[in-house]
Amino acid sequence: MKTGDDVHAQAPRRARAGGGVADKLGNSYELSWAVHYALRCIQDERRAITLEDLDPELAEGSEFTFTDERGSVAVTQVKRQHSINDHWTVAALRSRGIFAAAAGHVADGREYHFHSMTPCGRLRVLSEWARQSTDLGQFIRHQLTEQLSPVFDELSAPDIFGSADGAWQAIRGMWFEVGDEQQLVKTNAMIAATVLEGAAEPLLPVAVGAVLLNNLRKRLTRRELLEGLALHGIYARHATAKRTAHDEVHATTSSWCRTVERELLQPAIPRTESTELIELMSRTRLALVVGTGGGGKSSVVYQAAKGLESKGSEVLAFRLDRRGAFNSTAELGAQLGLTSSPVASLRMAADGRDAFLIVDQLDAVSLASGRLSERYNVIEDLIHEATAVEGVRVILACRLFDVENDHRIRRLEARSDVERLTVEPLPDEAVTDAVEAMGLDATALTSSQHELLKSPLNLVLLETVASQPGVLNFTTRGSLFEAFWQRKRQTINDYRPDVRFNDVLARIANTASDQQALSVAIEILDPGDYISDAQVLASEQVLAIDGERVSFFHETFFDYTFARQWLSRQQSMVEFLCAQEQELFRRAQVRQILELLRERDSERFRTEVEALLTGSAIRFHIKETVMIVFANVTTPTDEDLDLILRIGDGDSTLTGRLWQQIARPSWFDVLHNRGLIETWLDSNDQAQRERGITWLANAGAVHGALVAELLSARRDSPEYLLWLRWLTQRADLHKNRPLFDLLLSAVRSGDLDPTDKNLWLSAHDLAAYEPLWAIDLLSACFIESPSALVTGPDGKIGILGLHDYSATELIKEASKVEPRAFAKTVVPYLLAVMQATSMEGRRDGPHYDHHFSLRLRSEAGFDNADDSLYNGAADALARWAPTEPESVEPLLRTLAANQHASAQALLFRTLIAGAAYFTEWAAELILEGGSRLESGYL
Repeated sequence: MKTGDDVHAQAPRRARAGGGVADKLGNSYELSWAVHYALRCIQDERRAITLEDLDPELAEGSEFTFTDERGSVAVTQVKRQHSINDHWTVAALRSRGIFAAAAGHVADGREYHFHSMTPCGRLRVLSEWARQSTDLGQFIRHQLTEQLSPVFDELSAPDIFGSADGAWQAIRGMWFEVGDEQQLVKTNAMIAATVLEGAAEPLLPVAVGAVLLNNLRKRLTRRELLEGLALHGIYARHATAKRTAHDEVHATTSSWCRTVERELLQPAIPRTESTELIELMSRTRLALVVGTGGGGKSSVVYQAAKGLESKGSEVLAFRLDRRGAFNSTAELGAQLGLTSSPVASLRMAADGRDAFLIVDQLDAVSLASGRLSERYNVIEDLIHEATAVEGVRVILACRLFDVENDHRIRRLEARSDVERLTVEPLPDEAVTDAVEAMGLDATALTSSQHELLKSPLNLVLLETVASQPGVLNFTTRGSLFEAFWQRKRQTINDYRPDVRFNDVLARIANTASDQQALSVAIEILDPGDYISDAQVLASEQVLAIDGERVSFFHETFFDYTFARQWLSRQQSMVEFLCAQEQELFRRAQVRQILELLRERDSERFRTEVEALLTGSAIRFHIKETVMIVFANVTTPTDEDLDLILRIGDGDSTLTGRLWQQIARPSWFDVLHNRGLIETWLDSNDQAQRERGITWLANAGAVHGALVAELLSARRDSPEYLLWLRWLTQRADLHKNRPLFDLLLSAVRSGDLDPTDKNLWLSAHDLAAYEPLWAIDLLSACFIESPSALVTGPDGKIGILGLHDYSATELIKEASKVEPRAFAKTVVPYLLAVMQATSMEGRRDGPHYDHHFSLRLRSEAGFDNADDSLYNGAADALARWAPTEPESVEPLLRTLAANQHASAQALLFRTLIAGAAYFTEWAAELILEGGSRLESGYL
């Protein structure tokens, strides 16, 4: 039965199949979805679609039915939009009969799909989570959040699904999908181009729609659809087109591989992340590979691409930083040398095999980099096309800086279907091995040099200059670039002294700067006939010439080259920036110029920084970049601090951002030595006290002892406990024992509540790093605190009712890693709890208590503190007994002498675990008979 906005169109719908075809083809959102599913049928002959099914059961609440390759039937309802609200409500869908129709179809074993341009987000999440749960109880306990509960309650009402179980069963079989109409039309055209030929790409879906309308109520498979399309001169793609697509894709990917290989150390360092990425792609369709600039993202993706190709997959890979302007995926494909858009070409080339689209240097289109930011929308279209096509998976590589500072990329990362892989710095042994392979003494590296070389790009730079005298005198990436520059210029000069090294680089750098692009047309080298010089530089891997465009071998070398030649100008940075639009592109240049100035002329560096930050003509996004560079100074001086204090006297937005930026460990010493932190902490001004405690929180583990000392000296402050909570929540407690001791002291004194969830959140990973410290915390909270044995009206110890995930996990981890220490600490406390909460029982039987007696162990979810501690003690004893039976025996004797059933249960579980040692004693205990034969329910 059709309802709601379909009521007015029931009868005319039949007419539209004939006379209203043009309207149907041009404007129907409903038909676009039908075309989308029909194209899926053309891709796989096992699938079928029926538009407006004759079967009344299948037609109920359905636009069309779709049978997939497994034989599963899905009925699909399409509502273009909700005309009143910006989202579908349960009431609105109920009034249109959606849930009534869905209930019938799901009960009969069919899937029910609802498509609309208007979102119904909470229903979509509910349905996904219902499918992830094994039963209603699990769904309610672990997946039904506070925000989703009201929606589920509506669905459970008598006028919808009738009960919670009915609602859970129904929504497990429902899918809610949102699709923009224009994007759907584009996607259909792209998919059609991968499987069909004989007409222009935009017309292919129109022909598919015509076939559907001419065959209403008929079950159509690939064969019938192609027969209908043949009447319009449209046929399945010929094998020749697929071979052509494969050749094009292979050429594009090979070109990308060469650009990456130029940047790789030889021999290349195997990256474990590449293996992780291949494994990740087996369970997701969209991965975001994130790392620092020069940190090896491209090499990780390159190694993964080689691994995927070795498994028989088709891979299309390209980088965005060397592309010209493009306004559509088709234009991007043309730039790459592809006949169609990248996704269409890849899908054709794969011809049914797994296909992987790799987009390297996504940061080139980010707002943070300001390179080609207006092209990001095209990349979004590309991602949408890829995820809409079966068999295509996407890998994106992007700098961490751009992920964190471009809201569009952050939004992409936050998608539920996106998995993130972080490329970590190279491990110490990899750096050492690489340096030794260059014939250099790795032991001569300073710690800061070693950290620099954890970037693969820096290792490549070092390898280039490894034979030079004083090669290990570098202190920054800038000095490595300078050595690289000098070495390449000298090498080229030795065999081609006529090459205009500086002039070529300056021409390309300035043109790229003017055009705000990372690559430029090679024609800019025609005046003066610089092309042959550029080809020499490309052969030395200083430049990269790809087709008709030329660029630097790495984006950061472009920034360095521009900054280097800019220093020769008689111009201030304010003058440079004010001479043109201060667009986002300038930020990377400003950053590189300032970093180079810091190395070469610290006084001018401070002069330029102050002028930029105080200049009224400088835009804020440029000032923010300046603040970041200034804050990243590794060893700030008193002069640097004086500059901060001069600028930071006011209360402007700039001042606040500046203080936020420098609140990091590297600035702590210079501020503390000036006495500023103590002055702020003791100030009568609330804002200054907050600044002082912020500095303590940002001091890092390296200043942990000093932070604890400064805080401890202010125990009498009314804000002491507030400060202690704030610091411990933001610190890595496992790196700061002095601060941790202050926390323990506050718990033992009763100043901090052991049931405070923030307390456990602060220590959530403590057991993983310092399990003995975790046991200290358990002792402070449950044994030494004033509330350790305080009972409530129910006869139970109040603090043992704590129900907190972080606490449960800490207890589990500590008992597993340090079983001996855990048991020696916790078991005596458990016995004290048994005594304090003992219940009256039979004189000749075991004693019971309110916490641990007559219990069954539960593995689902997480327990209260009493069960967690008891289970942890049992597990710890079971681990301890087989390995050190003699040392555990005194504690077991204590358990054996205790009259509580819970103690005896612990004893027996331990004796079972240590049976090889305790069999004789266990037999003696059992043969005592009486209450020895009672444990738990049995």
